[in-house]
Order: sequence, then structure tokens, then C-alpha cells
Amino acid sequence: MRITWKDGVTTVAVAGAVVLERAYYHAYTWSLVSSVRWVVVGLAVLGAVGFTAGYLFDTVHNTAWSTVAITIALVTLGLTAFGLVFATSGYVVTLMVTALAFWVVSTGLHLFESVNTTDSMRAHRI
Repeated sequence: MRITWKDGVTTVAVAGAVVLERAYYHAYTWSLVSSVRWVVVGLAVLGAVGFTAGYLFDTVHNTAWSTVAITIALVTLGLTAFGLVFATSGYVVTLMVTALAFWVVSTGLHLFESVNTTDSMRAHRI
């Protein structure tokens, strides 16, 4: 497997999550960052976009990758629920970190798979 458009979508979603989190903490006057609940919803949506592109549309579904991806998705879902109920700013950072963690794992897996595939193809040619 190699880096594809799905990794690009995941990268843009995580970049959006980082921008949204930074905008909240720097008190930008965007209407989306006026309330911690709106920021939590925005981060959850961006996390869902990243999860959809990075896992659900992915062709690699081994047990370890599935376990990690589903665990991060469940943690994100729980943090979103707690963030909406308690509306404290700690959930904003934590949601951004979970989106970033998913991106690192997803992109790392695709890079690792790409290197292994290329190496095995070279070994068969020689």
C-alpha cells in the first residue's frame, strides 16, 4: 500500500483539527470557536472525516490495525460525549490529540506497508 488521496483527506482533516484547537485557545472571533461545545463538535466531525478516509475506505484491515483504529474511534466518541456534557476546555486538546494520533498511526501504517511492499518486490526481482 502507498500514500493515497485518503491520506491527503486525513491530513487535511487533522490540520483542520489543529487549526480549530489553536483558534479556540487564541480566542479568535470565529463563530465556530465562540463556545467549547461548538469546538468539540467541530473536532468530532473532523475526527470522523479522518477516520472515514483513513480507516473505513482503507484496504488494509488486519487485526492490529483494526484494534488500534477502533480503539481511537471509541476514545474519540467518549471524549466527544464528555466534552459536550461537561463543556470544559480540556476536552478540546484531548480530541485534537486523538485526531493527531489517528493520523500518525494511519499514515505510518501506509508508509510501512509501502516500504515492505517495495522491498518484497525488489527481493523477488533479484
